[in-house]
Amino acid sequence: MFASIKSSCYVFSFASLLAAAVFAETPLLDLADAAKRSGETVSFAAEVKGVAHSAKSDATYLNFGDAYPRQVLSVLISKENQGILSKLPRLYGRTVRITGLVETTSRGPVIRITNASQIQLAEGPGEDVLTSDGDGVEFSTRFEEAVATLFAADDFAALESLATRLREKKERFLDGRWKLAFYFEGLAPHRNYTIQEWSDYGGRVGAWKQAFPESIIPAMLAAKVKIEKAWAARGTGYADTVTPAGGKEYDRLIEEARILLEAVREHRDASPQWFAEMQGIALAQGWSRKKMDELFEAAVAKEPEYHRFYTGRAFSLLPRWYGEPGEWETFAAGLVDRFPGGLGDELYARIVWRLASYYKPLFKESAVSWPLLKNGFEELRRRYPESLWTLNEYASLAVKADDRETARRLFKEINGRFQMSVWTTWDNVANAKNWVDRNP
Repeated sequence: MFASIKSSCYVFSFASLLAAAVFAETPLLDLADAAKRSGETVSFAAEVKGVAHSAKSDATYLNFGDAYPRQVLSVLISKENQGILSKLPRLYGRTVRITGLVETTSRGPVIRITNASQIQLAEGPGEDVLTSDGDGVEFSTRFEEAVATLFAADDFAALESLATRLREKKERFLDGRWKLAFYFEGLAPHRNYTIQEWSDYGGRVGAWKQAFPESIIPAMLAAKVKIEKAWAARGTGYADTVTPAGGKEYDRLIEEARILLEAVREHRDASPQWFAEMQGIALAQGWSRKKMDELFEAAVAKEPEYHRFYTGRAFSLLPRWYGEPGEWETFAAGLVDRFPGGLGDELYARIVWRLASYYKPLFKESAVSWPLLKNGFEELRRRYPESLWTLNEYASLAVKADDRETARRLFKEINGRFQMSVWTTWDNVANAKNWVDRNP
């Protein structure tokens, strides 16, 4: 039922192998029982209900049973062991098996993770997720993992069929995001791969190309390999932190990625994601404003509702990239008039949703318009009424905008169904509810 991540991600020392053997022999308990076994080494399997990062200690907590502070048990990954997390997919909403010593702390029972052997992921989520509807981060993560499972099984025929279906039917999640974009997320390589993992990934891409020589997807994945390796060589810091050697390797690999994408340009109609990947190349190479705009307009002409064209262009207009303060906000606002009938409102909301994490507090540090954003989320609610994730995000933004009346209305509609992918902890929910319930 459970698959260890270590077999593909780590070269074990003898100590690691010994630990894995010990953990494998530990009986599996239910979560409530495991939480009571202070001072004992236990194993349990449960869904990750919350993921929180402590800025003070630079540690990560996985919460089980509920989000903090209602959790039954927490798992602590300290600063020096964060590398273990870098090899894992997003864990929120995933069922995992945890093995370790239960400690009693001020925040309740805690297990410390010091070895990758202590975390095991539930095996593939099954293909049903590829044909069913779902909403939010948890579901799209499971969708990505189902795609990755097909790739690991070399089931290229199923992947080709799935891509065709997603493109032709323009399938969306219940929150309106395009499934095709997350199909490619599921296939994407990880820049922290080992040499062997890079070799295995490249071999699969080559086998896919051999099996389907007319497909655009293997070329896009080969380009993605170059891009991820380029960023690994450069590092993710500002330009003054990049070494000459790292910068040179970055430039070389990004250009090779561009050439790979250009080689399949004539097949780009087979996937709007081709344009999104090329936008990434334009950003990495620092194309002129004119060339970036030409690429954006060509993309929109092919598929005007593919959200990633717009969020990608807005991202490039952040001051940390090639824009001036307020420029991406002006770009987003301009879409409201350019696409009447609701699409422009939706795009404004999606762009702000995507870029909001770069501003704290959002409405003081950016030029985001709450009236426009509110209209955008009202449109999202009209178009995708079943999305609880969107409802939670809308409520969170209403609190940040000091719009108590709107927040109060949305909290009533949420009716206790708070999603921790938005709020992170129950403390945040409690603080927001206290503010909402306070008289203005």
